[in-house]
Amino acid sequence: MEVALQLTDNASLRGMEGHDGKWYFSVYDFVNFVTGHEPGNGYAQKTFSRLIANDSEYEKDISTNCRDIKFAGHKQKPTPAMTIRGLQRHLMILGGKVASQYREIVEGVFTRYMAGDTSLIEEVRDNAAVQLRV
Repeated sequence: MEVALQLTDNASLRGMEGHDGKWYFSVYDFVNFVTGHEPGNGYAQKTFSRLIANDSEYEKDISTNCRDIKFAGHKQKPTPAMTIRGLQRHLMILGGKVASQYREIVEGVFTRYMAGDTSLIEEVRDNAAVQLRV
């Protein structure tokens, strides 16, 4: 079964369940979105190839979180895909405005955690309550 992970009103990622029961989403769709490129733009393939190249410092990090998925459709080729966790790790590596904003959020949460900010406890509880309603 193929699904779409809705990121914004006008952007989504193709995804499907892998043989291992985990959900995987298109790395190409993701890279184009977070770097501000149009869907189907060749930038994603070039960036992905560069990141998994033998001499890349990110090769292992990207490759171990990636699977090839063949999405439905005529002449579809296997597409690199990752779980949500893999995409989050990938986002830490990528450039672009969205990736930069994500790194700022992660840095802020980490800083609050290390400083012992107990208001994080209530935020976690609130997030858990919202997830139960979804």
